[in-house]
Amino acid sequence: MRLEHRVVERSPKFDPRPEDEPELDTRLARDRDALPPLEIQLFATQVMITRGLNAGMVGRLIADLHFLGPSGILGSSTDDAELRYGIGPELFERLRANLPDAHRTLQELGERQMFVLVAGWGAYPSQLTGVLAEQAPAVLFGQGPLDVLYEVGVGFCGSRSSSERAIQVVGACAALLARAHFNVVSGYARGADEAAHRGAIAAGGLTTAVLAEGILRWHPRSDVTPQGYDDVLVLSQFPPRIPWNVGNAMTRNWTICALADAMVVAESQLTGGTFAAGQAALKIGRPLYVIDFADSSTRAPGNEYFIQHGAKPLRQRKDGEPNMQSVIAAARRQAISDERRASRENTVLAAYHKHMTSNRVAPAGRLF
Repeated sequence: MRLEHRVVERSPKFDPRPEDEPELDTRLARDRDALPPLEIQLFATQVMITRGLNAGMVGRLIADLHFLGPSGILGSSTDDAELRYGIGPELFERLRANLPDAHRTLQELGERQMFVLVAGWGAYPSQLTGVLAEQAPAVLFGQGPLDVLYEVGVGFCGSRSSSERAIQVVGACAALLARAHFNVVSGYARGADEAAHRGAIAAGGLTTAVLAEGILRWHPRSDVTPQGYDDVLVLSQFPPRIPWNVGNAMTRNWTICALADAMVVAESQLTGGTFAAGQAALKIGRPLYVIDFADSSTRAPGNEYFIQHGAKPLRQRKDGEPNMQSVIAAARRQAISDERRASRENTVLAAYHKHMTSNRVAPAGRLF
């Protein structure tokens, strides 16, 4: 399902492409006007690769781009930098000195057909700032078709050690959503995440992988993403060369929940990443569904916990297929709600600056 205005505030002043810039694939080239100007991509890369800058500092720097531009920010005095951004003199000098490394990194991103999305510019997904407010990642590195961001999405979270039954159900759910033209969003980890991506791809549909590592460390796994398959969008909110770690995985779960218009929990314990992702979905008000196994209390006690706290059970139809009607309807409603909220806030930039400065019905069907 496509929402034509899901990506808002396209930049009207995109710089012409230099002759030595790598050629982009046809689909990305078609969407060049959805990317920020190259100087903005370069500045965002410079900020992201500077060690010592925390998320708050990064957010304040990016939020000031429309007012001062890269040259105005980097030309600030050290006193102003400390006052405006909370960045001390030594760290600010480190940021300034990172320009050559930023050029090299951006060149490498271009050579791998990757791009940079910046909050408040171009195709940066509006629902991130609308839902996560100041917790939204200020910069996203990506690869793949930007138009996937226009589609209504359903996210999946589950353990790397999910049971075979959970993996089967997730794959079936993802395939049904893909055939209905939904974007299947997950984290490209082994287990349930992988099953979601694989199910969408097997059905010829769209899928978005949100990484817990830098995008330059990402390489498609042939058993999940066949060579030449071009309906996979890959996103990372972390510095391009940073390795995977648990903290990043927990952080990106919030991004998955915000990008999705509904979430499905596969098989959750009462602790861990899957449980944290389910809690994040509930906290930000995303419709949450959990696979209702016949023995959830022993195999997936977290599923039962979520049902008791507002999630809806996901069961199977008489033919054995997952009953996805409620999930599809909820995701569509959420997407429309997000569009109305974005309209009220006028633009992604307005929302971003605002935040930076300031009885269940029993579902039909049988248990899995």
